[in-house]
Amino acid sequence: MLERIRHESKTLDTETEAGTLRTQAEGTRHLGERLQHIHFWKSELQRHIKKLVAETDLLQQKRRLLKALDATEIPFAIATDNLTCRDGDREVDLIRSIQALLKRTLSQAVNQIK
Repeated sequence: MLERIRHESKTLDTETEAGTLRTQAEGTRHLGERLQHIHFWKSELQRHIKKLVAETDLLQQKRRLLKALDATEIPFAIATDNLTCRDGDREVDLIRSIQALLKRTLSQAVNQIK
């Protein structure tokens, strides 16, 4: 009788240990999968953040270019008025070339944003 109880106890102990090891291995596997998912989504978020930062920078550049282009309008009008009073046109050509450069750069920025 005592021998049978010892045998059953040992069998129960072995089965319990094996079940515990299986459960622990399964839990470890699930944690590993969750960790992989977390790393994947973290890198996805970082990629999207970098993309948003780049787009924000482009929009800020576009805004600065628009302000710079607007800032050339008054000097252009003044230089044009002055030309009617005298024969020199260097200032108008300079402002026109600056405006053309700003418009090209603005167009490139808009294309990059698209």
